[in-house]
Amino acid sequence: QVGDGTSEFVWSSDETHFAKPNGGRGTSIYEVSSGKRVRRLLDQRGGSESVGAWHPALNILAIGGTGRMIKISDPVTGVLLRDYMGHLDEVNALAWSPDGEILASGSRDGTVKFWDLVPIKESAVWQQESKNSSDLAWSPQGERFAVATRSSGRSAIVVWDSVSRKPVFQWEIPMSRDGPVSCSWSPDGRLIASVDAYNRVDLWDCETGAPVEWNRPEGTNGLRGNAAHIAWHPAGGLLAFGGFSDFLTVCDTSDGRQLASIPVRDLRGIAWHPAGTHLAAVFLDKLGIWETKNWGSETLQTISDGGVYSVDWSNDGKQLALATRTRIVVWDFAGSRSMMELEDHATKVLAVAWSPDGRRLASGGEDRTVRIWDAANGKQLMVLHGHEASVQALAWRPDGHAILSAGSDGIRLWDAGKAYEMEVERNTK
Repeated sequence: QVGDGTSEFVWSSDETHFAKPNGGRGTSIYEVSSGKRVRRLLDQRGGSESVGAWHPALNILAIGGTGRMIKISDPVTGVLLRDYMGHLDEVNALAWSPDGEILASGSRDGTVKFWDLVPIKESAVWQQESKNSSDLAWSPQGERFAVATRSSGRSAIVVWDSVSRKPVFQWEIPMSRDGPVSCSWSPDGRLIASVDAYNRVDLWDCETGAPVEWNRPEGTNGLRGNAAHIAWHPAGGLLAFGGFSDFLTVCDTSDGRQLASIPVRDLRGIAWHPAGTHLAAVFLDKLGIWETKNWGSETLQTISDGGVYSVDWSNDGKQLALATRTRIVVWDFAGSRSMMELEDHATKVLAVAWSPDGRRLASGGEDRTVRIWDAANGKQLMVLHGHEASVQALAWRPDGHAILSAGSDGIRLWDAGKAYEMEVERNTK
């Protein structure tokens, strides 16, 4: 038999190519007309590949073996598109459903897993003048998104239409001088707030594209830093922002009143509790949480790994996700303790984002991957490959069906779909 994922040779759906897993030497792709090998797909993790399955409609190949990982690759370009973890032993059987929507995998661990897969491709790669993107924000309706960019001695906020893939507005940031910029979309969708490395906050009208005049609180044109962060309160009205200016500032945009000025050093991320009752910030190797009622109550925790780079609250406000030097820490808010630690990034984790439904976590880092995790059990659901540089920012679309990633090589929009393991059946050994 050929082409069913159980034989030594695996045919493409159009019968123009076939694949042959070669153990530790990867998988070879052959062209039928010439009989020549046109590409070899190598397992970078040193596993031995023994089984493959070609998608029934798309030019996509699933490969498994001793590495316990299922790899989804483009056999023409050789690009690794995704990989999936879940089995505890060698993957020795693979098969696509006739419609190509489900992949079944069998393993020596005694299980058969059925994977409900999202389309195995990026939804879009945005081409923009500046590829160096440091922050992302979706509109509440999910039709547009804002990107903070920097290059050639200037920084800007660019608003894109996610359907037409065309820019709607572009705002140059005064005095930024190619410094980092952060952006945040107001909950009512009317305004975008930006902060630059000098701690200057600007407001922009999302309907007209015009800058909004407002009473900036004194001291927001601070010393230049190497980072900038800003976030709207869930109810709107209030802004929290800061950078390397050694202060986390909270102000009321209606009158410019400064409500809090909290000493922090090397601010790397901020996030409001979904109910707006607390504000979390990460700086150096610490997590700080403040009550917003009077700003007088502070919880300060030292997180291991020598550094924390991003923070996000779960949708129910019970947990926080922290991106650290080597892993993602899921933090119990009420118990002030680590509940779970997710490890698989090869290097520093720079960004973390909770899905709107709270069921998934996304992470990105210096290993140039975006990883999707099951937030309940910590299982890694997929790895998204495509970035050629560090992933610095992540943002889920409000419906949870797509996720944006940004880095110094540009922006990518991924169809996040379901990406869940559907079922596990125990076999009789």
